[in-house]
Amino acid sequence: MEDVEGIQRRDVEEPFRATNESRVHLTEYKGAMSETVLDERRPRVQSVCMPDSITGDEEDIRLAKGMLLSIAYGAAVGGTATLTGTPPNLVMSGLVESYHGTDTSVSFASWFAYAAPCSFIMLIILWIWLQLNFLGFKTLFGCCIKGRKTGDASVEKVIKEDYEKLGKMSFAEVNIICCSVVLVILWFTRDPRFFPGWGTLFIATTETITNNGTTTITETMLVSDATAALFICILFFMLPAHSPPCLQFIWPRQSNHLDGPCESLVDWNTVQHKMPWQIIFMLGGEFAISKGIEVSGLSAAVSSRLILPEALSNALAVLIICLITVVLPTIVSNTATADTILPLLPDLAKARNVSPLLLMYPATMVASWATALPVTTMSNSIVFGTGELSRMDMAKIGLPMDVVGIALATIMANTYGYYVFGFNEFPDGAKN
Repeated sequence: MEDVEGIQRRDVEEPFRATNESRVHLTEYKGAMSETVLDERRPRVQSVCMPDSITGDEEDIRLAKGMLLSIAYGAAVGGTATLTGTPPNLVMSGLVESYHGTDTSVSFASWFAYAAPCSFIMLIILWIWLQLNFLGFKTLFGCCIKGRKTGDASVEKVIKEDYEKLGKMSFAEVNIICCSVVLVILWFTRDPRFFPGWGTLFIATTETITNNGTTTITETMLVSDATAALFICILFFMLPAHSPPCLQFIWPRQSNHLDGPCESLVDWNTVQHKMPWQIIFMLGGEFAISKGIEVSGLSAAVSSRLILPEALSNALAVLIICLITVVLPTIVSNTATADTILPLLPDLAKARNVSPLLLMYPATMVASWATALPVTTMSNSIVFGTGELSRMDMAKIGLPMDVVGIALATIMANTYGYYVFGFNEFPDGAKN
């Protein structure tokens, strides 16, 4: 009796068991098929002409590391071209104007004329070095080959869709662009040196009578690059964020902005909560420390002990300064390095009877280009925080670039700086 019941129970349960197993296998099959379809639709990094010997996962890792390092190092190298691009540039500009006044001050135009060629050469070298390390020699000029197979139509489609979602530029965005263009023009034309700039309209003349009865006339420019920046900042608080009635046909205002007072591009609440005050106070504190180093006589005392032998050429002196400047960012940031090294260089340049810019320009550029470790620059710290890079990855790319930066900065200062900017003479204004 029990055998008959067991047989009947087995006959009833087996179809259900078979059905459940089939469902499990069917689910696994569908999952595998969906993964296959998704994998086929997923953009492959292999289309960027990666070597066939590298697997897909390795391709993704290598390309991700290369792109992250491109962002970090590109920001440091490209930012060197403008006076406001990196913190060491601002430190150097403030120190030169504080030490020697307007006669040897660094304007936006003069710095760009000197640093832009150096930055461009460094960017080309950086691109080649990253290309060789992460994409290989065969793909060095692959971007210039017409008709190369990409297979990334889906990626292009996503980019186009995201671009179309942006819509046309708003009235506020157009205002911001116009103000930025005006700011750059004001920076370049304040004191371009090869023609009188608008800064010559604001010059104060001072007459000083010396002990021997001679009169010395000193002209001081009352405006600086900060004047133009503050002028644009004031405009941000005044210009409207929404289009006026006469421009409604181009930028129609939304219904919730039709009534009430018109909003400005920036309000104080936004400035109060979004402004990086810590950076402003940090730079201000660094300028105060540098001025204290000068007034207390510490810079002169240290420089007197660092005076290089007179037999040593200026080129070797610049090389030694650059080497010291590159070593310090391995311990502290490049901003702290600029604060430590730059205040010592004017007295050292005076002892060698050369322009302080001969030592300060290359030291500033090398400090900005020191990118071997995460601590050196803010951009390095940001990309290192993604977790995709190790310190060895950054050192492998950054250390050779530091060596190239030292060589390039030394050569440019002793050639381009000598014959175009007169770095071989100590300025009269600085002597006074």
